[in-house]
Amino acid sequence: MAPAVPSSDWGQCAIATPAWAVVTAYLEAPRESRDRLIYRAVQRRLATPSEIAKVADSLTHVQGRRHLTRVLASAVAGAESHLEAVALRHVFSTSEFSRFIRQHKILVNGSAFRLDMFDPLTRTAIELDGAEVHVGTGPRARDVKRDALLASTGILTLRFTYADITAHGDWCRDMVRETLASRAPTTRGAWVTLDE
Repeated sequence: MAPAVPSSDWGQCAIATPAWAVVTAYLEAPRESRDRLIYRAVQRRLATPSEIAKVADSLTHVQGRRHLTRVLASAVAGAESHLEAVALRHVFSTSEFSRFIRQHKILVNGSAFRLDMFDPLTRTAIELDGAEVHVGTGPRARDVKRDALLASTGILTLRFTYADITAHGDWCRDMVRETLASRAPTTRGAWVTLDE
């Protein structure tokens, strides 16, 4: 027997809860778009990871259940995209990166920003730029302006592309380590001037 569809009344109609709709869409969606569906639903606050997990647990057959569980765990940890999940699980997964705040909200000169990763000790932000979001001159110009506004408050932004994170994780880690070391309170201001 199929489980009852959790629903709410809207006027004279019973509508499925957002979590049920997300799980149903996940099961029907092409494999390559399933992760994005979950992350967007969580990001837009349509359903929480625990609500989605509860619906999935109520179903006897969920194709890709283990993968869905990993995606939900990444969402709980602050990932809002497949790229952020890869960075979270494989690139910046060691304890040295544990002090980073994921999806940190900040207001600069009346503009609100959300930083993918933020280290409050060194005021370093890490942005993970997926190809589908950062294509064209408009998004690039917006990123440059955003980085300049953040720099005006002392926040340095490191940007990594999809290719950087997925193919050059060691290099990404090294760049972040070196940046954190150079911006640590004990070394800040220890600049080297090169003779011309």
